[in-house]
Amino acid sequence: HQKVRRDRPRASAAKRKTKKMLSIVTDKTIALDALVKPDRTPFSAAPVLLPNPDDPDREVNRRTHWTATASWLYMLRQEGEDRFGALPPAYLQKRPDLVAHGRRYPLQKMPPHLKAGRTIWHEADAVTAHDPKDASAVHIVASLCGLPRHRWVPTVERYIDDTLIVEGMIVDWAIHFLMGDDAQPTVGVHVHMLCSARRWRNDIRKGQRQRTWLHTKGQNDRAEGAWLTAVGLQPSTFTLD
Repeated sequence: HQKVRRDRPRASAAKRKTKKMLSIVTDKTIALDALVKPDRTPFSAAPVLLPNPDDPDREVNRRTHWTATASWLYMLRQEGEDRFGALPPAYLQKRPDLVAHGRRYPLQKMPPHLKAGRTIWHEADAVTAHDPKDASAVHIVASLCGLPRHRWVPTVERYIDDTLIVEGMIVDWAIHFLMGDDAQPTVGVHVHMLCSARRWRNDIRKGQRQRTWLHTKGQNDRAEGAWLTAVGLQPSTFTLD
């Protein structure tokens, strides 16, 4: 569970345990709705990595697909395959939860053949095909719970532009949400962001890992802090046990 820092007198231990506050934010109502699940942070960034026989824990801890191509197909609910084969048919059954999607990229620098489609992810996967130790992309999953529907797309696009595109990354995004027959969400609203991790401009360094793009813990922490601010959380006071 998340801990809360506050200046007012602390409640009794029993009362604190009962409340199980998730986080401290400017609006407590948004705070309580902000997490898809109470035991998860509202922001997660994980590298897209191939299987590595020298790292047996990788598959246990995996939070992404093996390739950027598969990640792209999955989040856009599209049929297709990567170098390991076709995506499971069950993925296509999730199509009803796809609310919106798009691509953001640096203006005036983007090669035309990378402005749409999966080419950039194919190229990234090809570079890492023989090197399981480095990422082809970074897959972010972040909660939008607590925000009104009309703010979902603007919040995502502004965050991507101000935090990721400004650094030079290319980002595909997809928002998922599904309401059940009982008027309760069966899929809590969240966004997937697939971010380029390798140089894509056509020069001698094309395909090399870009070390300033979500490569270090500090870079990921700053990206998380920017997201928490975008959705109304206070990064400086949000902690996890």
